[in-house]
Amino acid sequence: MYEPYMTLIKELFPNAQIIIDRFHIVQALNRTLNMSRVSLMNTFRSNNRPLYNKYKRYWKLLLTPSEDLNAISYRKLKLFKSWQTPKGVVEYLLSFDEKFQYSYEVVNKLRQSLKHNNSIDFMTTLNEIDYNKVCFKLRIAIKTLKKYQLYINNTLKYPSITNGPIEGINNKIKLIKRISFGYRDYDNLRNRILLTSRLYASPIKKRLSNLRLPNL
Repeated sequence: MYEPYMTLIKELFPNAQIIIDRFHIVQALNRTLNMSRVSLMNTFRSNNRPLYNKYKRYWKLLLTPSEDLNAISYRKLKLFKSWQTPKGVVEYLLSFDEKFQYSYEVVNKLRQSLKHNNSIDFMTTLNEIDYNKVCFKLRIAIKTLKKYQLYINNTLKYPSITNGPIEGINNKIKLIKRISFGYRDYDNLRNRILLTSRLYASPIKKRLSNLRLPNL
């Protein structure tokens, strides 16, 4: 969702349909929800330390989709005196701030609509959000998603198109550079990438792979 990239694509490929990868949409929602959690958590730093510790420890549960939270299996959890379920912990943490609870519900609705490729529900939820009830951090993400509604609609229209493989290649290249403490020679880096990605085979290996053993 980087605007200069979109502007460049429009100039170079005027007939192309821009699709925002769903990973970046979910990432934006999760990041802003987590930032809202941190802001709320810090309000309890001095006046309610036990609650502050709960928000700090169980942050992963707040980012987990609500439909994936276990509401049946009770177990003993740290920082809680009584046995709890993951869903019970989340409901407990949401009960202390109405804006954070509303923001949590909005993020879950948007993620669920995105997961099921339901463009109608996604756009309806997006346009019916009450800015006065949502956390400040989430407002910025909502404005960005509204700005790119057309491209997000393309995301839901073409669910099989993703830049996941490209992201994987980029991560592999970054890992190669990190474990090698960098490369001074670009050709060496390029050759290492080709070899680890199995994009290059020596002429000998090519000849061997082309040989066909006779059927016995």
